[in-house]
Amino acid sequence: MSGRRARTSTAIAALALTVSTFAACTDHGGAGGAAETPTGSPSGSRSPSSSSSPEPISDVMTQVRGVLDQRAHEVTGGVIAVVQGDDHETLAYGSARLHPRRPMTDDTRFPIASVTKMMVATVVLQLVQEGKVRLDDTVDELLPGMLPFGAKVTVEDLLDHRSGILDVFNEDPKAYPLDADPTDAKLRQVLDHPPVDEPGTVSRYTNAGYWLLGKIIERATGHPLAAELRQRIFVPAGMTSTALATDLDEERNLAHGYDENGKDITAGDFSGPWAAGGVVSTVGDVATFFDQLFSGRLVPADVVGDMTTSRGLFDGSPNLGYGLGVTLLDAACGHVLGHFGDLPGFHTIAFRNPAKDRTVVEFVNTESDSAPVTGQNIAFRGICY
Repeated sequence: MSGRRARTSTAIAALALTVSTFAACTDHGGAGGAAETPTGSPSGSRSPSSSSSPEPISDVMTQVRGVLDQRAHEVTGGVIAVVQGDDHETLAYGSARLHPRRPMTDDTRFPIASVTKMMVATVVLQLVQEGKVRLDDTVDELLPGMLPFGAKVTVEDLLDHRSGILDVFNEDPKAYPLDADPTDAKLRQVLDHPPVDEPGTVSRYTNAGYWLLGKIIERATGHPLAAELRQRIFVPAGMTSTALATDLDEERNLAHGYDENGKDITAGDFSGPWAAGGVVSTVGDVATFFDQLFSGRLVPADVVGDMTTSRGLFDGSPNLGYGLGVTLLDAACGHVLGHFGDLPGFHTIAFRNPAKDRTVVEFVNTESDSAPVTGQNIAFRGICY
């Protein structure tokens, strides 16, 4: 999307990449309101932009706790994992549920929203390696009749948000709510719009492209997306608390999401996010995924390099690029890789700082104007300290 839209009673901001909110990060992560805007350009960058030795993880966690002491009261609760080399620490704070109250724990599960896209992109690139899909295949070739201008949109365009497809979740949320069933017929209906940009020319975030990638995975393998994610990502990576969810009421040990007034706004039927943001996980499992992906265990190292090469900058931002399923952010501390996730009541920040061999994953479970900035300041203190 082109920026964070104002919150309303509807789920307009659901699954949206919070570009304008989260693009402001810092290597100090101050306790004030907005953080300092980063500098630099991620375009075409693959290597770390800093070679400084990483600080001991105990020092990193001391910094994180310092920000928590000042900011944690602004959200219902949260949990953060910091992984550096072979060391890892997890810190939970606040409540996973208010009524009845249940404290947040290290293994509380969250809907991770758009961080799902990194996992779906990894499956697509595995299929490319197997010769079942090509990056230059068009939507028309793989999903005939699904997209009115599908002859102009390639798999790579879907992966890097240069498809020109309208982001229905932001622009027409009533047409595709969180409980929508992503059938072929439903997707044809909601995708029946002209392109907002010429395909392949402009980086503009759209969840709809990842719905199509989910369908492409299913057509190429003959299996449901949930099964392919489980067999190709979750099981080999050792992610024992992760699944593609369709009903949050059925998910065990799940955090509940709240609005700014403390009202529980957790979705029950969760069919709609699907390939664009339907995975439920823990901070530990997401950190494990990052380790497995960036170490070259899920796709070869050269493919990881391709995933983390920017195809363009969102909204002309000099700081925020996108590769193949991966957000590329040049923070004040250097080049970091990962994804943001945003759903009603939930925010996820998951980034790796290659220069420090450090991954930070944080969840918070509050829908408010301050919650994204709060989560950002806590997480980026860990990422950049």
